[in-house]
Amino acid sequence: MTGKFASPLVSNGLIAGMTMALMTIATPAMADTTLLTSQVSVSTTNLDLGTLHGRQMLERRISAAISTMCGAPVFGDRAEADLLRACRDEARAAVQPQVKAVVSRANMTVASVR
Repeated sequence: MTGKFASPLVSNGLIAGMTMALMTIATPAMADTTLLTSQVSVSTTNLDLGTLHGRQMLERRISAAISTMCGAPVFGDRAEADLLRACRDEARAAVQPQVKAVVSRANMTVASVR
């Protein structure tokens, strides 16, 4: 896949009210003449990211968002499978800095409360 990601954004605010912008991906369409961009938001509302369970739930939400954004196989051929895998891999790599940042903020909030 020849996509490029825009800089990920994480909104400011309390952990309980944050929404994380998962990623923006430019995907080739129609013989590489048109680029489509997709952005998916993953809510961190009601997740306690200071706990293992909260981080696991965030990972599940991210996986679901990546699946939504990259799509599912239509034709079932190898080329399509390779494109889907590349999309998922690029999306996962693009979102990791945001995940680290939001979990780090949650851990700092927990530490300051204790």
